[in-house]
Amino acid sequence: MNLGDNAGSLPGGPGGTRNENAFRIRGGSNQRGQARTLCGWIRREIGPYTPLHFVRFYPSHRMMDVPPAPSEVMEAHCEVAKKAGLHYAYIANSPGHKRENTYCPKCGKTVIARFGYEITNWDLDKQNRCKTCGYRIPIAGGVVIPISSLTSAARRILPDTAHLRD
Repeated sequence: MNLGDNAGSLPGGPGGTRNENAFRIRGGSNQRGQARTLCGWIRREIGPYTPLHFVRFYPSHRMMDVPPAPSEVMEAHCEVAKKAGLHYAYIANSPGHKRENTYCPKCGKTVIARFGYEITNWDLDKQNRCKTCGYRIPIAGGVVIPISSLTSAARRILPDTAHLRD
């Protein structure tokens, strides 16, 4: 499938919410070229604020004979995305990697820290602005978790829980 052929059918659009995922399983001689093409297309057709997740392959179930995608390849893809002008490129399926986090494009501070699928720190105000420099991070929503599920550690990370609901 040519990603560009389906631009009109992709969800989101101006003011919409959209995430793009790129799966990498094996090495190849033209991976960076493919990443440049994909990132350029996303930048031109969707916009620089589109989150792009490079999903790291890790062997399981019936594909135990295939090695995991090297972290270096995933990091190189994120650099390609950054050079293409995409502000939010991530490495998924690599818990603990720094590229799981969201960084402020203006000051570089970690504004959303993650470990796997868990948010471990939220450093945005209620208008989703960086608490360090005030740059608005263009995301929909915010942290919504049941207050009863907050641990004491989470309450220290998110001291203002009045806006959270069960």
